[in-house]
Amino acid sequence: MSKNRDLADIVGDLSSNAGKAVVVNTAGTELVYGVAGGEISSTSDAYKNYDTVSSNATFTMASGKNYFLAGVITINNNVTWTIAGSGTLTII
Repeated sequence: MSKNRDLADIVGDLSSNAGKAVVVNTAGTELVYGVAGGEISSTSDAYKNYDTVSSNATFTMASGKNYFLAGVITINNNVTWTIAGSGTLTII
């Protein structure tokens, strides 16, 4: 798939990708079928998150929202990871 992929091509693939969302890949270069929303319905899909913070970053949580990250998260030396906002973050 490419950035110029025609909407008709995406619609043509719908039956074989039922239950999936059209999302932008992690490189930001293509539209692909992937998981979006609150359900994993296939044994080939999973929720995932990063495991390393390698540059200074701020994670801002909206008020009244719950967030979660899973697993060990390494914060590299001389890197600051700021958790801001008034939401609730749980690392499991």
